[in-house]
Amino acid sequence: MYRYLLSPTRLVAVTLLVPSLLALLLAVILQYGFHYYPCTLCIYERWPYFISTLIAIGLLLVENGNRFLIYFAVAFLFSGALITLYHIGVEMHLFTMPENCTITYGDTLNITNLYEQISTNEIVRCDDPQKLLGIRLTYLNLLYSLGSAFLVIFACVRNENRSTN
Repeated sequence: MYRYLLSPTRLVAVTLLVPSLLALLLAVILQYGFHYYPCTLCIYERWPYFISTLIAIGLLLVENGNRFLIYFAVAFLFSGALITLYHIGVEMHLFTMPENCTITYGDTLNITNLYEQISTNEIVRCDDPQKLLGIRLTYLNLLYSLGSAFLVIFACVRNENRSTN
């Protein structure tokens, strides 16, 4: 029982689970606690953390986790970094902004309908950087995503070295 709880795959799964859950938790706290409303690309940047969390939970529930799933989760963390790089490019106007990063309104001839549509939607543009303590959230997310991926890779390499010795 003791060996099962501390198996190398489970330790790597915990190393994957904690940063992924923390990233999702921080995003929710920023959104609902501090009113940092996400744009469309910000929502896309959350998906790799969510998928990595699901993979980590799956690895914790099975006795002998598959190493392929760990690498798959790391690939998702790197894909999150790529999405964040694209978002940084949109913020710096290096790339064109996707059309779903703005809200379009229908029936704008009726002022009552237009007012209701505007008041019920938080308009957050993808090219308008949001900052926390003077640092763009996209920069923080890029560093966090890459750091999480490299942390899991380090844990995998360390566990492989332990198992060979």
